[in-house]
Amino acid sequence: MVYGYLRSDEESSIIVILNNDTKSHNIKIPFDTDSLLDLLTEKKYEIKDGVIEIELGPMSGAILK
Repeated sequence: MVYGYLRSDEESSIIVILNNDTKSHNIKIPFDTDSLLDLLTEKKYEIKDGVIEIELGPMSGAILK
């Protein structure tokens, strides 16, 4: 099971995604920005056509800002 939520205010937004499954999952999330940074791994994700695509391994997560 994959869970995710968004928290935002006037200045910034954070997306938290959790993969609580024993299998990897490819997750696509619509988002209106150019790029996001995973605060856990410092990996930068480019937004293509208004969608971020992220591969999460089993029992892992991401915090995107």
